[in-house]
Amino acid sequence: MQAYVARLKADQSCPREIVGFFFADDPGQLFRLIDEFCDVECCEVMELGPGGIYWNDAKDYVLPIKPSEDAPGLPGGASISEWWIEALCGDGDWQRIPEAGFDHANDA
Repeated sequence: MQAYVARLKADQSCPREIVGFFFADDPGQLFRLIDEFCDVECCEVMELGPGGIYWNDAKDYVLPIKPSEDAPGLPGGASISEWWIEALCGDGDWQRIPEAGFDHANDA
């Protein structure tokens, strides 16, 4: 499974705005994950190496969190690992969503 970060392309109304972090087994799965809430053709992605997002003060968050309308959002004060910071702050290798993702967008 590969980790990715997605952002809007430079020609969008909010250029290079981060869309989210995703973990996918293949381009089709990546396409479907991004397509849940965003026009995939407006995005570009970059593969991420080892790293993660962590919280310094998440003492009130116990997993599993029971799904409900009252469930808290993610804890504030999130940090990103140094390796991912380097990837996000550098030029990176941003790419279009692989064409195979478009080909397999409807695969289950």
